[in-house]
Amino acid sequence: MSGSSSNQEKEKREKIKSILKQAGIGLLIGLIAASLIRFFLFFRSHWKRKKCFLPIPLEKEFIFPVL
Repeated sequence: MSGSSSNQEKEKREKIKSILKQAGIGLLIGLIAASLIRFFLFFRSHWKRKKCFLPIPLEKEFIFPVL
């Protein structure tokens, strides 16, 4: 009987390892996707600076009053 419980524990550990591995891969893919999106949003104006038509010029600074 101890052999069957040992097999169950071993299968349980293997299942947990596979779930953690899948979660790690998913988190890595999500991190890469989020980094690419952030890079695109922040630096796309450098690629198309001549075609950038913003209602507010980029050179102006805004000073927000502190309440």
